[in-house]
Amino acid sequence: GAAPLHLASMYGHVEVARVLVESGGDVNAQAQDRQTPLHCAVHKGRVEVAQLLVQLGADLSARTEDGGIAPLHLAAFEDDVEMVIALVDLGADVTGKAEDGVTPLHVAAKLGHTQIVLVLVQRLLVQ
Repeated sequence: GAAPLHLASMYGHVEVARVLVESGGDVNAQAQDRQTPLHCAVHKGRVEVAQLLVQLGADLSARTEDGGIAPLHLAAFEDDVEMVIALVDLGADVTGKAEDGVTPLHVAAKLGHTQIVLVLVQRLLVQ
């Protein structure tokens, strides 16, 4: 089952997430599939929650059990430009690879998510 912080993250409850972490909730708690609250926020497009979680210590490079997917890979898969920009601004590794060697750029290109491709290429050029 999902922990309260996973649920708050999924449903975009910023203040609930803040209180849970400040009350001792593990910002990097993993569900059965190793998804963290950050993965949940990214999957549902909850940018404000994702930003809060990272500010409170969430691991931007946390990997899921199924494929070793980082939050940035998930945002690229979801074609969520705002989330991709937020995660990169927060320090997500643009060149990070999933278990199969795929980067967020590969994910976006394969799925035809051109805005994501442009954002990621631009970030790679500035690095």
